Amino acid sequence: MEQAGYKPSHPLIPPEQVKIQAKCFHPSGTWIAFNKEEIEGSVPARFEFQARQHPHRLAIKDGQRELTYHELNLAANRVAHQVFSRRGPHPEPVALFFEHGIPGLTALLGVLKAGKFYVPLDPLYPLARNNYMLADSGANLLLTNTRNLTSAVALANRGCDVINIDESGNSQPSENLDLALSADALAYIYYTSGSTGEPKGVPNTHRFRLLHAMRNANTLRISPQDRITHLTALSSSGATHEELPALLNGAAVIAWDLKKEGIRGLPAWMAQEQITIFVSTPSVFRLLVENLGGDDKLPDLRVIKLGGSPLYRRDFDLYQRHFSPDCLLVNMWGATEAPIFHPYFLERDTRFDGLYVPIGYSAQEVKILILDEDHRPVGRGQVGEITIQSRYLTPGYWNKPDLTQAKFLPDPGGGDQRVFLTGDLSRWMPDGSLVHLGRRDSVVKIRGHSVETAEVEQALLNLQSIKEALVVAKDDQRGEKRLVAYLVHCVHPPPTVGAIRRSLKDFLPDFLIPSAYEFLDTLPLNPNGKIDLLALPEPSVNRLRLDTPHAAPGSSLEVKLTHIWAEMLDLHGAHNTPSLNDDPVIGVNDNFFELGGDSLLMTCLITRIWDEFHVELPLRVMLEAPTIADMADAIEKDLESAAKLSPAPDEKENLEKALKLLGDF
Repeated sequence: MEQAGYKPSHPLIPPEQVKIQAKCFHPSGTWIAFNKEEIEGSVPARFEFQARQHPHRLAIKDGQRELTYHELNLAANRVAHQVFSRRGPHPEPVALFFEHGIPGLTALLGVLKAGKFYVPLDPLYPLARNNYMLADSGANLLLTNTRNLTSAVALANRGCDVINIDESGNSQPSENLDLALSADALAYIYYTSGSTGEPKGVPNTHRFRLLHAMRNANTLRISPQDRITHLTALSSSGATHEELPALLNGAAVIAWDLKKEGIRGLPAWMAQEQITIFVSTPSVFRLLVENLGGDDKLPDLRVIKLGGSPLYRRDFDLYQRHFSPDCLLVNMWGATEAPIFHPYFLERDTRFDGLYVPIGYSAQEVKILILDEDHRPVGRGQVGEITIQSRYLTPGYWNKPDLTQAKFLPDPGGGDQRVFLTGDLSRWMPDGSLVHLGRRDSVVKIRGHSVETAEVEQALLNLQSIKEALVVAKDDQRGEKRLVAYLVHCVHPPPTVGAIRRSLKDFLPDFLIPSAYEFLDTLPLNPNGKIDLLALPEPSVNRLRLDTPHAAPGSSLEVKLTHIWAEMLDLHGAHNTPSLNDDPVIGVNDNFFELGGDSLLMTCLITRIWDEFHVELPLRVMLEAPTIADMADAIEKDLESAAKLSPAPDEKENLEKALKLLGDF
């Protein structure tokens, strides 16, 4: 229920959304509004207030371990005294190196209480990535525990000091340090993936973290009776939607390590722990639904909050089929560099247009613009880049002034509200909401056409046989971009490439149809629950995914064509020396396009056939019958017709060579 006397203001939100959000509260809890003036304090001050208000209430649970607010405050104070005694009062970065769960969150609070700002590393990251983040941040102190001490010492070999909080923690004072911390003081540096291949550091302040907690608290009506999932690695900025929004509002953080425990036991765990708010990414949500059994009931779940990647209509369908009418679906979006939007709320009978679930609306602290490549506003319904104007943006990328200058623009009105170019694509919906259409870098040029891979993904997801799809642009052996589809199927036997292509051709132009298809059991996820692009395999040809059984070449001409195809399609495993005894990957009845070809590559093949046989095959004929057997038949007919004519002197030698090749068999 809403706090007495609290009157939310939603000047930008349609009445239907306000009505749904009014249903978002813990049925037996008391929600207390997080007031705007409170973001001018510090994270430790807000947390210590909650510890005084709810000393014996559960703060965090990790497997069999759990701490009350009082116990967590004492543990964080002991860390704070260790850090303060070692490094003094001046602000500086302190690296965190912990597994998922209680130790990392305790250290995070301790670092902030000591007046420092934290830099979360990850024991599951490659050593090179952790090394880069540690060096780039400039941290001279690294906190860890006994479990990770050996790796932490090896990581800190450049002279960085290491504190094992398990060794001397109990001997430290446990009272609050009570440092006076400015809202402008830095609270953290989160590292996110960078377009250059190196992570980029995104720092922000106590004010920003408090604003983030306020937005979550006031939109979801977080109360001390709530129990919120903590699934995201501490090293990911996505964890900011889980830990502090709970701990700064008196709720409980319940940790589940996806990397260690997997997804299968997640539904039963959520029921046992009486989870009320599930926070994750759409990818993890789909896996959760997939693992729901008939006996898995989640009666306490009141909110499913998703973000981090586009949410589709079929995800909404999953929510409608599998969750209680008392449970709301919330789609929330925000960049690491900027505040979150006002989220989009859905209940089971919500109606919305299009295939994407909207990501939300402009908020009081966030003005949203959708701009074209020249930074001009686009029209209603047109796709452009999400651009955020706010006074609550990150100060800029850590040690990257050029990137900061490129991504952050001054306030066009001369005020203190800078402008951030997110790189994410969106368009306005009629009710003033936005839909997230992926990253700008997912817009690629394919044969001169601008292609949004999100559009192709949605087309694949519309097929009943496909439950997950990811489309990326990769360079072929010629350096040309081609679309590669990574698919998880939901039927047995799985669909063939030919069947998928035929279905796509019904509603996609040729340049939007992927050239290659890779079938996976699941899409690989990184520790943050997002798709790990680096873990995707290179596409290959699997004969079980083709419509036709393998048929070996029956003539030297077919052998020659087989190896031309193999070379042009870059099919590994095809032999290099023509021979009828070879058993190459390609069969003579295989479809050129199902093996990864496209119309542009087909034109290259026509040129190659001319070079080899001095025969010009019309593109129309090749497109209608794109197999080696058909091509060989067309070449034979053309050469036989040419043999009946008197060849020109300069063509005679090429024709004789071609006829000899035909006559060998």
